[in-house]
Amino acid sequence: MVDASLEPRVSGLGGVHIVRAAPPRRHCGSNFDATLVLDVQPARLLLRGELDLHAGAQLTELASPYATKRMVVDLTDIDFIDSSGLNALLSLHARSASAGGALMVGPMSPVAERLFDMTGTLHYLRRADC
Repeated sequence: MVDASLEPRVSGLGGVHIVRAAPPRRHCGSNFDATLVLDVQPARLLLRGELDLHAGAQLTELASPYATKRMVVDLTDIDFIDSSGLNALLSLHARSASAGGALMVGPMSPVAERLFDMTGTLHYLRRADC
């Protein structure tokens, strides 16, 4: 049985095709929101809040169906990211590469920048020119 609250929502906004994760989920005091804008090249994956284990699953559910697209992940509004969130991004990158798409990292918050620096994983992801 699929939890209806996890199903992506699709809407048209002024000719722009937007896929948004179900309403921002709150668990144990944290929050996360993901919006995928498809009608731009490359597509934009806008993330906000705390990218942890629960949010990583939500992110994967939202973005996986679009793995064949070129996407830029905007981490500007990420307040917290842990190893589970990083793993979700790296897994999406691998899935995208094997499907003929590309997942690139765009602008990022100091918190996200620090995690990539500490783990040395940014070289696995292509940096988008934004």
